[in-house]
Amino acid sequence: MSWPASRTLTALAALAVCGCAAGDQEASTELPGSDGALDAPEALVFVDGIFDEWSESTLLIEDPRDAPGSEVDLRSIHLQHDDSWMYLAVDFGQEVNAQSLPGSVIFLLDTNPGSGGEVHGMSGVDLMLELSHVADPAADVRGQGFALRAVSGSGLGTAASSYELGVVVAPTWSANRFEMRVSRAGSTDPVLPRIGDRLRIGAVYVEQGAILDRTTVAEYEATASPSTSEGAQRDSSDPRSRSVEDRLARPTGTTRVAQMNVSGRSFDRGMDDFARALAAVDPDVLLLDELSGDIEESALRDFFDLPSLKALGTWSFVVGTSGGRQRAAVATRTGRVRPAEGVRDVRYAAGAIDALKRSAPEAFHPALDREESGGLSAAAGWISIGEREVL
Repeated sequence: MSWPASRTLTALAALAVCGCAAGDQEASTELPGSDGALDAPEALVFVDGIFDEWSESTLLIEDPRDAPGSEVDLRSIHLQHDDSWMYLAVDFGQEVNAQSLPGSVIFLLDTNPGSGGEVHGMSGVDLMLELSHVADPAADVRGQGFALRAVSGSGLGTAASSYELGVVVAPTWSANRFEMRVSRAGSTDPVLPRIGDRLRIGAVYVEQGAILDRTTVAEYEATASPSTSEGAQRDSSDPRSRSVEDRLARPTGTTRVAQMNVSGRSFDRGMDDFARALAAVDPDVLLLDELSGDIEESALRDFFDLPSLKALGTWSFVVGTSGGRQRAAVATRTGRVRPAEGVRDVRYAAGAIDALKRSAPEAFHPALDREESGGLSAAAGWISIGEREVL
């Protein structure tokens, strides 16, 4: 962005880290262990893609450059915890999109001595966290989103949505370093294990069943966490001493732009939840991605008339004309938004869908035909910021 913008935009991106979940499940609007809140004020790490809480963390694994030519060459894993969450900061070795790798980065967690099974050469694995989940290694060209799997002596469990343990990964764009959290509470449906006080962890990068990079396996003991130990004091300059409200405070003279992947039917069913989450970030401009392809403008008008958003001002918006399964919209409360006509109806380049079909399973072809007919999901608008119009 060429105008001042708050670093706290990433808080919303973290909330909406990926609109798609394993097995094409819809996203939940509440996260385990957080009572539906954006993040608990006492959380040790605020997962926003800014690594200011990691200077005193445990360097759990340090790995050499040993995967030449691979998309990922894992270099280091730092770990922290509090009562609710396990946090990881991982160096992938080079800039990648953690949601769409040609393979999967898989974290192997031994959460309970004496249980679990063997996965990728590590024994006692109870839980797998897959970044860029690959459903079918023989057919999938790239992974998609994140997934969790329980592991037992009888083998791997079914891939479950990362939302089951409140997984958040940031930043949500290409980077070489990512921070993430996983709920320690476990879940009952599907059954996912609780992360206790003693943990073994390793990581592998896998493409089409072949391990291209592997870290050592390290042990971690979750002693009393700094955020909850009795009498713990933090200097006011420590980023962890700031409340969520503090971190989301608007710097003077800035325009705040928030983007959210609203996950199609999840948005249709839970507009009020999305409105309250977006309003909490106090944006001037909203970019909504992954709206249902058949959404009506009247439905969006109802959305912006919900009390939480209406309290911020009068919203105007434009919805992209093109899009197959999904569409996009731009909205502002700073005045009127003028449609950018050249981006209202965007067609795919000639032959682009045919090229994609050659690498996609045949069962996916009808969806690609719909995409070709609908065009690219795109929306753009001109809005006034001060004396300037900004696209």
